[in-house]
Amino acid sequence: MVKRIVLCVDRDNDLGEKTGIAGPVIGREENLEAAKALALKDPEESDANAIFGAVSLHDSLKQSGEDVEVVTITGDIRVGTHSDKKIAEQLDMVIARLHPESAIFITDGAEDEYILPIIISRLKIDSVKRIYVRQNPNIESTYYLIVKALKDVKFRSKLVLPVALLLIVIGGAFLLPVLFRLKREGWLGIDYLPAVGIYSILIFFGFYLIFWAYRVIEWLGETVNSFREDIVSGSLTLSTSILGSIMIFIALIQGYNSFNASNSDIWIRVLDFFSGSIWWIFIGIWIFEIGKVLSVVVKKGAFSKTFWVTSASLVAVTITIFGAIGIIKTILGANVSWDPLVVLTIVLGVSVNLLAVSMYTYLKRESISEERWRH
Repeated sequence: MVKRIVLCVDRDNDLGEKTGIAGPVIGREENLEAAKALALKDPEESDANAIFGAVSLHDSLKQSGEDVEVVTITGDIRVGTHSDKKIAEQLDMVIARLHPESAIFITDGAEDEYILPIIISRLKIDSVKRIYVRQNPNIESTYYLIVKALKDVKFRSKLVLPVALLLIVIGGAFLLPVLFRLKREGWLGIDYLPAVGIYSILIFFGFYLIFWAYRVIEWLGETVNSFREDIVSGSLTLSTSILGSIMIFIALIQGYNSFNASNSDIWIRVLDFFSGSIWWIFIGIWIFEIGKVLSVVVKKGAFSKTFWVTSASLVAVTITIFGAIGIIKTILGANVSWDPLVVLTIVLGVSVNLLAVSMYTYLKRESISEERWRH
């Protein structure tokens, strides 16, 4: 049990990804070894400097007679919900083990400060210290900075996505008219082949950039491994995933039938496709969520209360989209005789969404109160 901890947070789990060291890392020697291992793997890694900074501050406080311990917790490379959930779990483990009264938060930049609310909800923060690395100006050439940025998954996704979408839009805008004309008139001659090839390459390269930026191949590999584990362990997630996928497939069929059944112009037929498939898509996604909840119940014996929030949010989004499609069809001149019902649908969707927000706020406050009572 200590009075205060020096807390370093590696939100995107560079420590685990590059060295294999799992969080939480508790203790001076353990953190020192972790920082050394990370610095040896990647000398440019700012998280290594943050851990060194946390150890240095720990030593200073220790020399002044304070009861203090240094701790590093890690998130996940999938920054966001996944990483923040792991950070919360590890912080709960640290609090249960050390029972600190407060913490000094060490960060290497603005990214880690997104998780400050998670820490504050569980532990009092006395101070926030930022660790910056001094660089040699001669090293910071444009080429060096670009190469370094492209190695960063978080920055890469933000930088590459607009370029990829632009390539896809340009390629599609020029290729689709040619394909429609080809379907209508037949073979157009060899003169069109270079244009078709160039625009196809633009579209292909755009999708390649998206796959590369968001690590889609790695994600598919993880999904396959997860399915293998589900098959071996007899997990309910596999069955519900298959059933959910069937519902999505049915949604596409229903949308296609609605599209073909309409004699209106192309935009209204596209809206008919979505209105015919939206509820089946909702059922498919909801079945996915049921599988996740049942899997947690079987493994941990605990039912996630946020399931009801997720369900309410799905219903709200589906109702709102369904109503919005009706309004757009009315504006475009479709024969939609249920205008008042469309407006009521929008109002109902917004109301259910407000209910979901209220439920989430209540559950969050209840969870924070329970954690404070425990500690």
